Amino acid sequence: MVQPTPEQLTSDNPPIVGAHSVGVPDGGPSMPLTGWATTGGDLRIPHFFGMHALQLLPSC
Repeated sequence: MVQPTPEQLTSDNPPIVGAHSVGVPDGGPSMPLTGWATTGGDLRIPHFFGMHALQLLPSC
């Protein structure tokens, strides 16, 4: 999993640890349907294609 962000490290009780976005803060501009970041990397994209492709393989 990803490391805590600097903001999360300064908080006494962060609600989450880690982030979806890579190179930009979470909560920035995103795609309308998926919510994936448009200004930097997003860890949800490889998860979606990798994990959900595995669900299709056994049925082929």
